[in-house]
Amino acid sequence: MMYPSFCSACGAPTIEREIDHYRRSVCTGCGKILYRNPAPAAGCVVESDGSVLLARRKFEPWKGFWYFPSGFVEYGDDVEDTARREVHEETGLVVDLGPVFGVYSYFDDPRQDGIVILYRALVVGGSLKAGDDAAEVAFFAASGLPPAEQIGFATHRRAMGEWYAEIVHGRMAPRAERARALLVGSQSMYAPSIAQQS
Repeated sequence: MMYPSFCSACGAPTIEREIDHYRRSVCTGCGKILYRNPAPAAGCVVESDGSVLLARRKFEPWKGFWYFPSGFVEYGDDVEDTARREVHEETGLVVDLGPVFGVYSYFDDPRQDGIVILYRALVVGGSLKAGDDAAEVAFFAASGLPPAEQIGFATHRRAMGEWYAEIVHGRMAPRAERARALLVGSQSMYAPSIAQQS
């Protein structure tokens, strides 16, 4: 992504300066610092009978590649609403969200770097039909997933690998293992005080 040449507040030209160890655009007129923040996105790992839902991109970037249904969080939108909306718009399905599957930083989208939050989700309605950014949608069993080179976005390849490892080998992603250990530790830590209250 290019650095902005003009200030979004007053329209004056910008110059680049190092601030807080980052190269930033600063307005020569009003002094405003124009921060470049990652774009948030949200989507779902929709599971059904041991299979996972993928969509094939209709447009660039990654046109023709498979991905988890997802999209940008619009200004003023709730991230969970975004995840549900993107699944419905791209696949025709209505889903209930479960826990967060993973949060990933991405750097291979030419539009902008970003962060994508993927939720586990289950189908509760709708009919499977490609729409919006998706040219095709389908459920894939772990044994029949598209090869990694046909998955768009490095974060989606990583999430796909983590889903496969969990389904086929029973291995959870390291962050999930850490969360489990923390939960088990907190339960044992609070168990004596709970017992004393009863």
